[in-house]
Amino acid sequence: MATNDDDGEEPMDISMDLLRRILDLDHDTALSAVESRAGRCQHRLGSTVRSVARAAGEPVGELGDVLDKLEELRRQTYERIVGVCRGHGATTVLKGSAIAALYPPAVERWSRDVDVWIPDPAALWGAVGELAALYRHAEARVSVIDSTGRRDWAVGLDWVSPSSALEKPYGVELMTVPLSSGAAAVGVRSNLPAGTVHANLLLLAEELFEQEVRGRDILDAAILLDAVPADEMSALHAAADACRLAPELRTLLAAVAAVQGLDDHCCAARLATALTPSAEREQARRSTAPDATVSIRYGYPLDCSRRTAGPRLTEHEGQVLLSSPIGCFLMTSTAEVTPTAVRTALTHCAEH
Repeated sequence: MATNDDDGEEPMDISMDLLRRILDLDHDTALSAVESRAGRCQHRLGSTVRSVARAAGEPVGELGDVLDKLEELRRQTYERIVGVCRGHGATTVLKGSAIAALYPPAVERWSRDVDVWIPDPAALWGAVGELAALYRHAEARVSVIDSTGRRDWAVGLDWVSPSSALEKPYGVELMTVPLSSGAAAVGVRSNLPAGTVHANLLLLAEELFEQEVRGRDILDAAILLDAVPADEMSALHAAADACRLAPELRTLLAAVAAVQGLDDHCCAARLATALTPSAEREQARRSTAPDATVSIRYGYPLDCSRRTAGPRLTEHEGQVLLSSPIGCFLMTSTAEVTPTAVRTALTHCAEH
């Protein structure tokens, strides 16, 4: 694992005691209870708990072995998916395996889905078409994001695990822009800062537009921070300003600093304090500036069997329809659509 060598400290030790503190559990909580809490959606630390317990000599049993085997099969599938994407154009894996590579040896970090950034829309849709053919029963989601001078896409595919329908679904998220959450407040940001560590810290921070800090986010952020040399902290600060994410990064770092022992390595509290003026300026800007010129439409599936080679948006009776390699969708900016709107869109879709 990359470390901050300037202070001569040892790499961060991920122990069962640390995981219990992140999960807000007593130090003597039984492994079964720790793993159960770690596996919940708000934490997503199940595989990490099992690997740390195994390294500490605690028996994880046949169930632990089976769960890890399922995770390994998932990882192999996602590697193949990334290979498919790279066959169509420049592809960057976001979070996931990039963060896992910084974890200490023998400590696992599995992902339930894989996020890939493919800047070229034609390459993205080419990859989507191939993946949809490979995983024919996948459920599809699509969003179109229009901002000043550009159009971006986000496409998600989910399908039942080939190992067991009881397991969490497999999933891939493909996007032409890496930073789009909270776009109404901060706009679409089409580039990431140089360096895996800075980029992934900001990607973790951006998730706070959609959800609260999770247990795995805390551990990820601590490990990423531990890999930032002291002389690059100002560059991280500048990147947060440029991406308008200082408030979210400060919140994430404060959550890290609140866990006893984590701040001893990664200095999260110090950086959170340094970010405070920038975070306050950004919050003030959001409260006074007009909404960013961003339009987001979400796809309501109409007919997933009607597929075209590439995406095509058309307007009909005030509706926006998308024909694509994953089917036909009614694109809407609202959370609900009326039965009449769906019937009208279905009729048009069937006729064209």
